Amino acid sequence: MVEILLPHVAALPVGNGPTRINVNTATPAVMAALDESVALSDVERWLEERQAEGFGSLEMFETFDPAVQETLDVATRYFGLTVNVSIGRSNLTMYSLLERGALGPDARVASRVRNFGYF
Repeated sequence: MVEILLPHVAALPVGNGPTRINVNTATPAVMAALDESVALSDVERWLEERQAEGFGSLEMFETFDPAVQETLDVATRYFGLTVNVSIGRSNLTMYSLLERGALGPDARVASRVRNFGYF
Protein backbone atom coordinates (compact mmCIF):
# COMPACT_ATOMS: atom_id res chain seq x y z
CA MET A 1 0.00 0.00 0.00
CA VAL A 2 2.79 2.43 0.89
CA GLU A 3 4.47 1.91 -2.49
CA ILE A 4 1.23 2.85 -4.25
CA LEU A 5 0.71 6.06 -2.24
CA LEU A 6 4.35 7.18 -2.02
CA PRO A 7 4.47 9.14 -5.33
CA HIS A 8 1.31 11.02 -4.34
CA VAL A 9 1.73 12.07 -0.71
CA ALA A 10 4.23 13.56 1.72
CA ALA A 11 4.25 13.59 5.52
CA LEU A 12 5.44 16.93 6.86
CA PRO A 13 6.36 17.66 10.49
CA VAL A 14 4.46 20.92 10.81
CA GLY A 15 1.67 22.00 13.10
CA ASN A 16 0.54 25.09 11.17
CA GLY A 17 -2.48 23.41 9.63
CA PRO A 18 -2.77 21.80 6.21
CA THR A 19 -0.17 22.41 3.54
CA ARG A 20 -1.53 23.58 0.20
CA ILE A 21 -1.23 21.35 -2.85
CA ASN A 22 1.01 22.75 -5.59
CA VAL A 23 -0.79 22.27 -8.93
CA ASN A 24 2.59 22.44 -10.67
CA THR A 25 3.92 19.34 -8.93
CA ALA A 26 0.82 17.32 -7.98
CA THR A 27 0.17 14.12 -9.90
CA PRO A 28 -2.99 13.85 -12.04
CA ALA A 29 -4.35 11.22 -9.62
CA VAL A 30 -4.06 13.63 -6.67
CA MET A 31 -5.70 16.48 -8.59
CA ALA A 32 -8.59 14.29 -9.77
CA ALA A 33 -9.12 12.91 -6.25
CA LEU A 34 -9.70 16.41 -4.86
CA ASP A 35 -13.07 16.92 -6.55
CA GLU A 36 -15.27 14.07 -7.74
CA SER A 37 -16.94 16.33 -10.33
CA VAL A 38 -13.59 16.74 -12.16
CA ALA A 39 -12.58 13.88 -14.47
CA LEU A 40 -9.07 12.46 -14.52
CA SER A 41 -8.99 13.08 -18.30
CA ASP A 42 -9.65 16.81 -17.70
CA VAL A 43 -6.83 17.02 -15.17
CA GLU A 44 -4.45 15.19 -17.51
CA ARG A 45 -5.34 17.61 -20.33
CA TRP A 46 -4.75 20.64 -18.08
CA LEU A 47 -1.39 19.33 -16.95
CA GLU A 48 -0.37 18.63 -20.55
CA GLU A 49 -1.18 22.27 -21.40
CA ARG A 50 1.02 23.48 -18.55
CA GLN A 51 3.99 25.53 -19.75
CA ALA A 52 7.56 24.61 -18.73
CA GLU A 53 7.56 27.32 -16.05
CA GLY A 54 4.29 25.95 -14.61
CA PHE A 55 0.98 27.63 -13.88
CA GLY A 56 1.34 31.21 -12.72
CA SER A 57 -2.17 31.32 -11.25
CA LEU A 58 -5.03 29.05 -10.26
CA GLU A 59 -7.32 30.39 -13.00
CA MET A 60 -7.49 27.06 -14.83
CA PHE A 61 -8.74 25.33 -11.68
CA GLU A 62 -11.84 27.48 -11.10
CA THR A 63 -14.02 24.48 -12.00
CA PHE A 64 -12.99 22.84 -8.73
CA ASP A 65 -15.27 23.18 -5.73
CA PRO A 66 -14.51 26.50 -3.91
CA ALA A 67 -13.50 24.60 -0.77
CA VAL A 68 -10.98 22.62 -2.83
CA GLN A 69 -9.65 25.79 -4.47
CA GLU A 70 -8.65 26.98 -0.99
CA THR A 71 -6.28 23.99 -0.72
CA LEU A 72 -4.43 24.72 -3.99
CA ASP A 73 -1.39 26.87 -4.72
CA VAL A 74 1.16 27.47 -7.49
CA ALA A 75 4.18 27.48 -5.16
CA THR A 76 5.84 25.01 -2.83
CA ARG A 77 7.05 25.71 0.70
CA TYR A 78 8.73 22.36 1.35
CA PHE A 79 11.55 20.68 -0.55
CA GLY A 80 13.44 17.43 -0.04
CA LEU A 81 17.22 17.48 -0.42
CA THR A 82 19.44 14.40 -0.63
CA VAL A 83 23.22 14.77 -0.52
CA ASN A 84 25.59 11.85 -1.17
CA VAL A 85 29.26 12.21 -0.23
CA SER A 86 31.92 9.62 -1.04
CA ILE A 87 35.49 9.91 0.20
CA GLY A 88 37.60 6.89 -0.52
CA ARG A 89 35.61 3.90 0.70
CA SER A 90 33.40 5.93 3.05
CA ASN A 91 29.94 7.05 1.98
CA LEU A 92 27.49 9.35 3.72
CA THR A 93 23.96 10.29 2.74
CA MET A 94 22.14 13.24 4.27
CA TYR A 95 18.43 13.81 3.86
CA SER A 96 16.93 17.21 4.68
CA LEU A 97 13.46 18.70 4.60
CA LEU A 98 13.74 22.39 3.77
CA GLU A 99 11.04 25.02 4.29
CA ARG A 100 10.96 28.21 2.26
CA GLY A 101 9.32 31.21 3.88
CA ALA A 102 7.52 34.03 2.09
CA LEU A 103 8.81 34.93 -1.35
CA GLY A 104 10.59 38.20 -1.94
CA PRO A 105 13.90 39.87 -1.15
CA ASP A 106 13.83 38.71 2.49
CA ALA A 107 12.98 35.06 1.66
CA ARG A 108 14.60 32.54 3.99
CA VAL A 109 15.09 28.78 3.79
CA ALA A 110 15.27 26.72 6.98
CA SER A 111 16.06 23.07 7.59
CA ARG A 112 13.11 21.40 9.35
CA VAL A 113 14.39 17.82 9.52
CA ARG A 114 17.82 16.35 8.89
CA ASN A 115 18.80 12.70 8.91
CA PHE A 116 22.20 11.19 8.27
CA GLY A 117 22.35 7.71 6.82
CA TYR A 118 25.47 5.62 6.46
CA PHE A 119 25.66 2.89 3.85
